[in-house]
Amino acid sequence: METDTDGTLGSELSSAVNSMDRVEGDREFVEDSKALDRLKDDVAFWKSKSEELEDEVSRLRVMLDGERKLRADSKRKKVVVVPVEHVRHTVRELLPSDLRACPEVAIDALMKGFTTRKDLSDLGDVCSHINQSRSYQIIESFFRVVVEVLDTKKEHLKQRDAQLSPEWYKEPWYVLQYNGNLRKSASFFDSLMDYLEKLGFRNLLLHSRTALPADEIPHGVGDDYSEFVEKASRRGFRVATEAVLSETSVDHSWFRTAVNGSQRYADYYVQVNGREKINEFVRDGDVVCTYRDPDGLVQQLVCSHPGIDRTHGIWVAIQGKTYQFFRDSYPDRVKLNLRNPLLLEEIFRLLGEEFSAGTLGKRFSKVDKWLLHRSSPVDGVGDESHALVALFKSLIRHLCPIGIVLPDAAKAEDLLASFAGMRTTIARNQCSSEGDLVGAHGLRGALFHMILMENIAPFWRVLSKMPQLPPGASWTNFLEHNEAYDMFLHPIGVRERILESFPSKQLQIRKQSHQYAGRLMDCLDKNQRRLAGAIFCLYVTPGAPSIFSGLELGKSSGTQYAQEQKVLRCELLRSSGFMADEEDCYEIRDLHRAPLTEEDIQQADFAHSSVIQLIQRLNQLSMKCSALSSNQAYPIETTQLQVVCLIRADKESVVLCLANVSCQPRSCKIPKWQINRYTDSPNTSQGLVHDLLTNDYLSLELEDGIYNLTLSPHQCLVLDMRGRGGDSSEGPLI
Repeated sequence: METDTDGTLGSELSSAVNSMDRVEGDREFVEDSKALDRLKDDVAFWKSKSEELEDEVSRLRVMLDGERKLRADSKRKKVVVVPVEHVRHTVRELLPSDLRACPEVAIDALMKGFTTRKDLSDLGDVCSHINQSRSYQIIESFFRVVVEVLDTKKEHLKQRDAQLSPEWYKEPWYVLQYNGNLRKSASFFDSLMDYLEKLGFRNLLLHSRTALPADEIPHGVGDDYSEFVEKASRRGFRVATEAVLSETSVDHSWFRTAVNGSQRYADYYVQVNGREKINEFVRDGDVVCTYRDPDGLVQQLVCSHPGIDRTHGIWVAIQGKTYQFFRDSYPDRVKLNLRNPLLLEEIFRLLGEEFSAGTLGKRFSKVDKWLLHRSSPVDGVGDESHALVALFKSLIRHLCPIGIVLPDAAKAEDLLASFAGMRTTIARNQCSSEGDLVGAHGLRGALFHMILMENIAPFWRVLSKMPQLPPGASWTNFLEHNEAYDMFLHPIGVRERILESFPSKQLQIRKQSHQYAGRLMDCLDKNQRRLAGAIFCLYVTPGAPSIFSGLELGKSSGTQYAQEQKVLRCELLRSSGFMADEEDCYEIRDLHRAPLTEEDIQQADFAHSSVIQLIQRLNQLSMKCSALSSNQAYPIETTQLQVVCLIRADKESVVLCLANVSCQPRSCKIPKWQINRYTDSPNTSQGLVHDLLTNDYLSLELEDGIYNLTLSPHQCLVLDMRGRGGDSSEGPLI
């Protein structure tokens, strides 16, 4: 007998039904009393066995086809078919007592092999944490989607899942801020896929598929998205999409349905009925409002847009009753009640549609804003937020064995690391219990600081303190993002120096929220070599690098786009009843969000752009040089505060990565003993070391135990210290 390590129903069920065969073609069930008696006797026998026998299995899978029939491996010629209801009853008896109350559809998923006893137990704990009194309802809708999706999963997606590496998501990502219509933009996406193939990207993250905030949570996937994902998948791309589950616009169909009298949809949103505002004051530049609930609970909340509105509620009369819906961001955004099983059922259905179409990942934005009820902490993150991430992760891994979750929030790494969860098993596959790729916002701030100030100290300060993630999980690193950047991620003594560097550039500061925004190219005075150096440092840092659309082209801040969005936003707010001034509707994050156009793609200069050529080569190396996929970076001293120098190593290769982040030549002195900690003396050809980045060879002069090396301004190197790190057949970069 085989051993079942993940909790699949095992030898008990196999023994209980091993005298029954499948009736081919006949959909009627025939009940045989003797067979049922044998079934009950075998169940009683196996239940009396000791615990260690629970993991012995014959891997019998109960398959329900059409009217649902039972198949068992038996050499008996006599055919006996038992109604599936009896099988479910038997399965329930074999489950631990705390799982016997599982919904019928969960038992079906277990019998089909779609889930395990461990999954059922873990899911029960997660759902109880979210909504203990209605956890059964959440589990039922969860497995309804699982069974429906897996019963109809396309064969080419099954083949893709079996062939793709379980760690596919650790390769570089291209992040597209897309605000259009997929069907109308078919030619754009054809051009985009050609473009990404040239750049060497296979992972694509779509930040948004819609133009208006009313549709941030889509009503359904639609044929246009399904066609796009299928085409992308067949070309070898892996597509992930974004969802903002913390809130919707007042123009969303859910909220409009609630306003029109639907109690069901009104309950999709957090309600603070009877709450009153009792005070308002200014603290560190923020407008803070104090509220008291009918039961006496007092809470203080910061106003995100005090120039437009200084409350945290939206009052709506529905069928003669006044509802106060909670909000904590933009004035026309309403907080979703993610404890509501019916809302979760809607989200499960949407995720099921996306992963049925071929989606491989889901980025959940603002996970720190998933406040489920009023007692959740304002400044921290409640346990319920983690339970929700774990719930969606479990669903995605049930739907797709290599599907991933990307939790994201503008927080420091110590908090973000907690959203990776812990090592576990879901649907028989080992993975983290929450996020697979976690955004490193603090490290982005350190990279920005280093490139701007030409000093490596902030980079190493943050990198050396990066929390350890569970096996399988990884950081995703970036230089640009679709949101504004928080100043609190920089040390207090550094913030003023950063602010002083902004006035002559197209970066903008929003003092109310202590944020700044703008494209990196503007910050670097449109210097292509500085931009290339920043991208190089991004790639050699442990984690999956992400290129935000337009960075590779050196796009500037979208000032015109930001002005257009300001006017549109003001019109939307006024149509919703807010007395909004245009200037109060300006969002500095719109500087990043100007869409990439087909014209941008066609004008990309692959022949002469040093930035594009660098990204092409780094993408090649990330797949050929295994050391660049390792989770560790080891600092190497050079005596230069303007030179990043680190070792990336694994069992197969060792590379020495160097980058001069300054505008002046730098003479580096590298102690030989530091190199020897990770490899023997550098593998050389006639005294030369191979630079994998340019495919050139250069000399490392050794004098008194010190390697001497001079780097020109913004020069970058990836030196192969074992002679196994790359493919020398590629030509040098221009």
